[in-house]
Amino acid sequence: MKKIELQKSFVYGPIHSRRLGVSLGVNLLPTDHKVCSFNCVYCQYGFTKEQVIDPSAATSFPDKKMIVDELNSTLLHSVECGQKFDYITFAGNGEPTLYPFFAQLVDEAIALRNTHMPSAGLALLSNSSCSQLHEQPVLEAVRKFDMKIFKLDAGDSDLFAKINQPHPGIQFDRVIALLRSLDRLIIQTLFIDGAVSNCTDKAVESLIICYKIIRPQSVQIYSLDREPADMRLKKVLPARLEQIKNKILKEIPSLPVEVYT
Repeated sequence: MKKIELQKSFVYGPIHSRRLGVSLGVNLLPTDHKVCSFNCVYCQYGFTKEQVIDPSAATSFPDKKMIVDELNSTLLHSVECGQKFDYITFAGNGEPTLYPFFAQLVDEAIALRNTHMPSAGLALLSNSSCSQLHEQPVLEAVRKFDMKIFKLDAGDSDLFAKINQPHPGIQFDRVIALLRSLDRLIIQTLFIDGAVSNCTDKAVESLIICYKIIRPQSVQIYSLDREPADMRLKKVLPARLEQIKNKILKEIPSLPVEVYT
């Protein structure tokens, strides 16, 4: 596993993603440090430098026009070169929905996509926790994405605190309620072992209970692919991931479960 650096631009890639094919990344966050509402022990970008749930509490965010201009020029250049993307993906150096002008930027990104590359889908990778997601404009913006991938790594509050180390203002029950309120939702669960583990039978059973409550469109399970923030963590082997998949399907036969190794 290799360490990955923070994204140094607002538009990056394309990345050949295990889940999204050829994906053009959009980073709405600072390029010199991670801004997030979580401090996940496995994060490929390391530990969070600025942990907030209220955008006004952050020191700074990129200018919206700069992001839009960079996305526009990248798409124009890609069309000229014959490069196509499967998805334009909002992810980047932390939680994208923390961006204070998230809803407006989503609309501008959709307009650019429709103009330059209408075949590309719009995807969102979110940690499920940001307080902004309870704001109506942000919630409506989220619903405009073609693919909504939301994180859930634990099925109870204790393990949630150990793995995701959320901002003190984030409550596990509210995260589950938020996920239950969204439609066409894909849940992403990263399994880890070592200093903290969510791959035990008990932990998996708790997650299955949450999957039943949330009723996602599908579930994606995987393990470490990059160097984690906490080096005491261990990758869960493919054979165990397959066992977990079979355990989920035994309890929820109608739920599509994809394993990425």
